[in-house]
Amino acid sequence: MKSNKKVNSSILVLFTGIFIFSVRIISAENFKIIDIPVNIKTEENVARVSIVNNLSKTGEIYRVGDIIIIGDAIYATFSKTCEVIKFNLNGKIESRIGRAGAGPAEFKWICPAKPYKNQVAVLDQKLRKIAIFNQKLELIKEFRLKFGYTDFFVDKQNRFIFISPSDKNYYFEICSEEGKPEKFFGKTKYPQSQKIVDGALEFEDVWVTLYIPDQNGVLAGFSNRYDLLYYKNEKQTLEIRAAKGFFESRVENIMGKNYKMPKDRVLYLARSQNRLYYFYNRSQKTFCDIFDINNFRLIRRLRIFPGCVKITHYKENIFYGLRYDSNQEDDLILVKITL
Repeated sequence: MKSNKKVNSSILVLFTGIFIFSVRIISAENFKIIDIPVNIKTEENVARVSIVNNLSKTGEIYRVGDIIIIGDAIYATFSKTCEVIKFNLNGKIESRIGRAGAGPAEFKWICPAKPYKNQVAVLDQKLRKIAIFNQKLELIKEFRLKFGYTDFFVDKQNRFIFISPSDKNYYFEICSEEGKPEKFFGKTKYPQSQKIVDGALEFEDVWVTLYIPDQNGVLAGFSNRYDLLYYKNEKQTLEIRAAKGFFESRVENIMGKNYKMPKDRVLYLARSQNRLYYFYNRSQKTFCDIFDINNFRLIRRLRIFPGCVKITHYKENIFYGLRYDSNQEDDLILVKITL
C-alpha cells in the first residue's frame, strides 16, 4: 500500500508539474508584458522639422481639436468654432464647414475627424452624432448614436469602434455602419474607469488608438500613463509599460474633489511598414519611440524639436504637426516632420 501511495504521489507531482508548465507556455503565447527600461538613449537633432505655415494668419483658427491626413489633404477640427477645415499640404485653406448649433453640419462638442472609406467622418460627443463628408467637405449624411463617445476609428469591415463611455467597464464598443451597438471589448482595469491614487481621483481614459487591419489589432494609449495595450481579435495580447512615474501628473481641486491630471501625455500612434511610431509629450518636450511592429521591441527614441501639440501621419516616415508659436493656443504653426 505504501509503495502504491508513493507511485500515486509521483504521478500526481509529475502531472501537476506538466500542468503548471503548460499553463506558462499558453500564457507566454497569448499574452506578454514588455517593460521599457528607464535609461533609454535619446537621439537628439535626428528629426528634421520645417515650418510649413502660420495657420493663425490664414483665417480665424481657434483651439484645434485634432488633425488627420486623407489623401494629400489635412483635415482639422476646431472646438471653439465647431468647424472642420481642409488644408493642402502647404497649409492653405481649401474648404471649411461647420458652426455651433444642432442642425446638419452643425456641432456642439466636435471631436477628432477620422477616415471612413474615402470620406471624412466627424464625431460630436454632445449631440451624439456622426457626420459624413466627402473630401470636399460636402455633407453626405448624419446619423445619431446611443452614447456620447469621445473618439472612434473604423475597422476593415467599415464598423465604427468607439471609445466607450466612462460609465461602462469596457474601453471599446463596436457599432454597425449605422452606429448601432453590437458588443464591447477591452475590459477596464478599474470599475467605472477610474480609481483613487494618493487621495486623488484618476481616470482611465483611452487617449489615442491605432488600428492595424492585417492583424485586426487595436493599440490603445492612455491619458495618464505611457503604457500601451494591444488587442488582437478583441482579446488583449500585449502590454507595453514604462517605469512607474515616467509620466508626471498634478492634482487639481475641481468642485471640492481632487483629480489627478496628466502633465505628460500621449500624442499619436502611427504605423509605417514594419515600424510603430509612438509620439508623446514628456517634461514639455516631444518624443517619438520607434518599435518593431512584429515583436514590439523598442528600437529608437527620438526627441522632436520644437515640441508639438498635435501630430498626424502622411506617408512612410513623414508626419505633419501643430505647435504653438507662443503661449497662446490660437497661434498655430503647421510643421513637417521627417524621421
